[in-house]
Amino acid sequence: LFRSTLEPMPELLGKYCIVEAHTAGIFAGVIKDWIGPELELYSARCLWFCLGPRAMYQLAVLGPKKPDKCKFTASVERVLLIGIETVLPTTELAEKSIKAVPIWSC
Repeated sequence: LFRSTLEPMPELLGKYCIVEAHTAGIFAGVIKDWIGPELELYSARCLWFCLGPRAMYQLAVLGPKKPDKCKFTASVERVLLIGIETVLPTTELAEKSIKAVPIWSC
């Protein structure tokens, strides 16, 4: 059984962040609420695949280097994520470039 030990960080409420959840994957969006192991994101995209950055940390700072090769879903109004492992606030550059990636579909 996975138990998140990451404590909520109130200073990130309202910020655009990259969030990794234990079984749900990696998302980008605005943190609306964070209580214990549950985090609610607004305007959230699932980041399935990204070419360019070698780590999420680099993606949070520089954004994707090859946006046409990324596989990011359409944004959903909100998503509740459980089992938070990593939360990275993004730079303005990264936020703009993540939002600009075309919607991936099969």
